[in-house]
Amino acid sequence: QPFFYWFGSHYPHRGYKPDSGLAAGKKPADIDRVPAYWPDNDAVRRDMLDYAVEIEAYDAQIGSLLAALEESGEAKNTLIIVTSDHGMPFPRVKGHTYDDAHHIPFIVAWPGRVGQPGGRVAEFISFIDLAPTLLELFDINGTAQGMAPITGRSFTDLLRGQAKVDRGFVIVGRER
Repeated sequence: QPFFYWFGSHYPHRGYKPDSGLAAGKKPADIDRVPAYWPDNDAVRRDMLDYAVEIEAYDAQIGSLLAALEESGEAKNTLIIVTSDHGMPFPRVKGHTYDDAHHIPFIVAWPGRVGQPGGRVAEFISFIDLAPTLLELFDINGTAQGMAPITGRSFTDLLRGQAKVDRGFVIVGRER
């Protein structure tokens, strides 16, 4: 039977514990790069380490979910999308309209149907593109089902490595 499961984690969100990165054995020098628009100092690097611990906790949660899916025997029948709802909780990122605020993770896997393991793309997609993409992936003709036209564009071909999305930009906005 078809099913839909959405997992919403509280990771990575602030109020994480200050210096949790240091407590996990990380060092400020472990940060490869501090964005040029932040001061490169110990306080910023420690905050970035704390955020990294949050990301690792999220990764562990996703790993547990994927293991359960594999154990159930349904992994090959399941479209998996892993994403974030916004950028990092730092100045010029979360809640802003700078590039880093809208360059969020978006990982798609469906063995044998989409994606290449380790594949990366740099094309612009937008949240409004999800509905037409999912309809196409599941071979659902929305118009025939009586649905109104959808404003987004399917990026199914992009997921299959066959083409690029013909878009030179996406429109973003700030909610506050």
